[in-house]
Amino acid sequence: DMDIFATLRNIDADGKDVWEIGQQQQNVPVAKGWLRASHRKLDPELTLPFRPYHAHNERQWLKGNQPVRVDVEIASKERYDALLDRYEPGMKVSRLAPILERLTARLVPVVRAIAQLPPLLPQAWEEWRDRGLCFAEMGIDSAAADDLKFYLKNCPNADDRAAINERLAGLKRPGQLRLH
Repeated sequence: DMDIFATLRNIDADGKDVWEIGQQQQNVPVAKGWLRASHRKLDPELTLPFRPYHAHNERQWLKGNQPVRVDVEIASKERYDALLDRYEPGMKVSRLAPILERLTARLVPVVRAIAQLPPLLPQAWEEWRDRGLCFAEMGIDSAAADDLKFYLKNCPNADDRAAINERLAGLKRPGQLRLH
């Protein structure tokens, strides 16, 4: 496997870097991107011109001396600023980041507390399924797997068994990255 790091720099006529100012007021290049080569598979429905969207649902391993195409998204804060401005005029990444940090700091303990609570009706197996699906959406894969497996154990003939097994198969395994 191989990690690819790409940096877009602005060089002036004298050959010196012209820096952008980052969220923490530090010097940063114009834009950066990275991708692990085995995660190069694109999602054709979400990929746009000059904007690859990687599926992250299959590893495509490199093979010796066989070149492969790897599309690395180069993300710039200007693109995100433009998207934010489209939906919230005047909003910038630099203003949004502290808001998201405060929100995350408050939500993480709430999510952890919810993970410790049993469903209101323990014998209502669909509650285990629904909570597991919610955990999966939030990226809490170990809790999602526990609840979904418990649901399948108690509902061996469930109509949605195939869909739940498929969702379980897509959850992160120990030591595996979940990038999106």
